[in-house]
Amino acid sequence: GGFAAFYGPSLYAELAATSSYLPAGGNPSDPTAYAAEYYLIGNGNGFFSERPGFGLVGGLDPSWRFASYVADTWKAKPYLTLTAGIRWSVDTDRANQDLPTPLCSSVDPSLQFPGCTGNTPLFDQFQAGLGGKTNQPYKDFGPQAGFVFSPGSHKLAIRGGGGIFFESSVFNNTTNSRTGEIQTPIAAFNLGFAGYGSSSITLPGYGVVTTAPDGTPVSTILTESIAQASPELNAIKAEYQLKVKNVPGSNPSYIGNGNGLYASSLYAAPYSTPYSIQLNFGAQYELSKGLILSADYVHNATLKIPLSVDVNHNGAARTLNTAAAQNAIVTALAATAADGSGGACGNPFAVTLNQALTPGGCPSGGGVDPVTGKPNAYHHH
Repeated sequence: GGFAAFYGPSLYAELAATSSYLPAGGNPSDPTAYAAEYYLIGNGNGFFSERPGFGLVGGLDPSWRFASYVADTWKAKPYLTLTAGIRWSVDTDRANQDLPTPLCSSVDPSLQFPGCTGNTPLFDQFQAGLGGKTNQPYKDFGPQAGFVFSPGSHKLAIRGGGGIFFESSVFNNTTNSRTGEIQTPIAAFNLGFAGYGSSSITLPGYGVVTTAPDGTPVSTILTESIAQASPELNAIKAEYQLKVKNVPGSNPSYIGNGNGLYASSLYAAPYSTPYSIQLNFGAQYELSKGLILSADYVHNATLKIPLSVDVNHNGAARTLNTAAAQNAIVTALAATAADGSGGACGNPFAVTLNQALTPGGCPSGGGVDPVTGKPNAYHHH
């Protein structure tokens, strides 16, 4: 099977419509007159799988599906019929079982931590038992049985049956969880960050860019208005993608390469195939010729559906570091105050964290808006 590729245009701008990003003479009511806070320049790739197929350099997610079934019906008595059967099924690689489990040796040196060395499974550092090779179920046998009991004149029939039926994991689950474990080159989405005022842009798989194709310095482009800068940046993007599109490279999503050893919804060792248990019981009675009264009870329960488990327990009260959280908030408020986008209470001139969090603690005004020349007014709700 194959899967779609995303990330088409691959140029994104973050706009902060504040006076510090408005070039001289710019129209404050025109969003494109502001310089962008930053740009993200994509490489034009978007494969979720490193395996080539269908004439493409990636995106293949094959799976072999096998099944066999045997059943029989037995007329045990004139009034009793029994049925029984069993089905064996297997669906390969739906939990990325072809990938090796990440080892501590594959972790970027900058992310290494005590106790994680050599061939120690990385996932065991999150929770014991997760670091083995993901299980490929080959023993999915689903039994089925039923009966019909119809004594005497056979006007009454009592029936029942049950069975276990194995499901499959959809391909989206396979592909969405795969990139975090791919250690080999892949034509995956990657991007370069171009911050306001920077003199260069580092483009993964390409190198460092200091000028546009026409020679305009990056330091000039990244202080220009969006209207002026976007043609230059699109030219840089085109040259970048010409070199790297459909070219496998280092996987930026691999859990050992970055993002603070973070990855989402990866399959772990104790994987089991989802299955359902179905039971039904019923009875019917012939009231008269051509008229039958029938009643049935049907029960269905599904088990082992994949669920994402947060092994870090993010957000749990027992892992909250209050001092670190407060420091992070103070740092964020200071940053927004520095760039003019608003400090605590939305006021770039303001106030401490404690004052901002106290009901009624924000001032009703604060300074003068440098664009309009009018007094600022801030209110705490």
